[in-house]
Amino acid sequence: MGILDNLSWALRHCRKRLFESILIISAIGLGVAVIVAILAMIFFARAETRKSLEQEWMRTFHIYSAAHISSSSMQEAILRVVQERPTQPLQVSLDELRDLQESLPSGMHVFAEQTMRFPSRLLPKPVNESEESFGSQYEVLGPARVVIQDTAPQASRIDTVVITRDAVGVFEVSSTEVEAEEAFDTESPAPTVSGLMVMEVPIPEQKVVTIQEMLSWREQYDYIDVVGTTLSYFDFKQYQIAKGTLFVESDITNGNRVMILSEQLAVRVFGDSDPIGQTIPILATSSQQEISFTVIGVFAPFEGEDNYASERYRAFVPYTALPGLWSTALGQDVILNNFTIGVDKGIDLAKASEIIQAEIRQRYGELGTVSNSYITTSSAARDNYSIYIIIAVFASLGLIIAVINILNLMLARVLRRTKAIGLSIALGSTKGAVFRQFLLEAVLLGLTGAFIGIPLGYAMLNGVMYGLLRTFVPFGWETIAAGCGLGFLVSLMFGVYPAYQGASINPVDTLRNE
Repeated sequence: MGILDNLSWALRHCRKRLFESILIISAIGLGVAVIVAILAMIFFARAETRKSLEQEWMRTFHIYSAAHISSSSMQEAILRVVQERPTQPLQVSLDELRDLQESLPSGMHVFAEQTMRFPSRLLPKPVNESEESFGSQYEVLGPARVVIQDTAPQASRIDTVVITRDAVGVFEVSSTEVEAEEAFDTESPAPTVSGLMVMEVPIPEQKVVTIQEMLSWREQYDYIDVVGTTLSYFDFKQYQIAKGTLFVESDITNGNRVMILSEQLAVRVFGDSDPIGQTIPILATSSQQEISFTVIGVFAPFEGEDNYASERYRAFVPYTALPGLWSTALGQDVILNNFTIGVDKGIDLAKASEIIQAEIRQRYGELGTVSNSYITTSSAARDNYSIYIIIAVFASLGLIIAVINILNLMLARVLRRTKAIGLSIALGSTKGAVFRQFLLEAVLLGLTGAFIGIPLGYAMLNGVMYGLLRTFVPFGWETIAAGCGLGFLVSLMFGVYPAYQGASINPVDTLRNE
């Protein structure tokens, strides 16, 4: 008999025992459905993990001062349990960053990064009438020294204070510290405002921005996200320059006020004009001064992971030129308590994580702590894989129990057909042909159960996933192949022994007994 004849014979006998065949197919289908659903979850989790490894946030390692680490950083609890938080802060100079860069393998980029938002009068926005009338209600009474009433002014620093009074007589005080103690006049009149003694003080070489002007800047102009950074930042980001050039190392060393614009900001401010050599003024709210930067370059449009950056007005300046950087303002070397190490795509993050943590531990001991999404997500992924494997093992045990019951059912089916088997052998059929017939019947039942179980598993899994997480888990070719292979394996498990028993029947004994 050929393969088609054997298949026709198997189908005919499955129809004769239709109810038994349906039970066998259902048991195999349910078992396959559970197992392929678990396999699909494992394959999906691995694919998402591999995909996430290429994302920038996964390839970025942040190094923080353990003394200043935030309680929301997920490492605070670990620090409290394992060791006490160090009292000495992490202090790293820019020269040390360069030295660290040289000690790390290629593909790892050490840089400082800080983003601050500043309004610019080159970015006007509509102001409604209520905002305009609100700003005009204030009367500036002038810069002053503020001390507690009846307390002698002994401090070595002076507050530049702007006292304002609105239309209903409510006073407001805004201040910033200025070195001008020698300018303080103890003979000045001292009116009181809300329990404070106010004394007028001349401000040497200090531009005072009134509350009206401040309101005008904040309410009437859009903000620029100014990113202060170092050169390795651009090596990691792989931004493309469309016009001009990047700033150089001397710009960082000297704190030169040069700026590279995003494409969106350049178009908004300069339109079709060439922005190179033009200036961008921003209001540094910490010093209440307008600071101008010279444009030296424009980036090409950001793509991929920088869609968020493309939606905002961004500009990039040397880290040492970022307004509000206290160590630069005091004329000191820039000292960092945090910095970043970026890893290029294609580098093994597990190995990179070990190298970075070992280097930080060797250089800074317990003062520095490394935070990275890969460190936390890889541990969580391993835990999830373990859970999936445990569930798959128990589901397989259930399937094995079902196979044992199916084996008994198939063996009973063979024994009920002993006369037909004996007659077939007596008429010239070989034992091998009988074995193949019964094994083909088992394989047909097993594969039918697998073909039903795969879409059933897909429906069950995605019904639960969409109901809980509003997402779908795809069934790739590896999941379908695994389901078909599982159905074939199960059919061998419950089909080989009954087929062997059928092929071992002695036709003489069978016909004599009948």
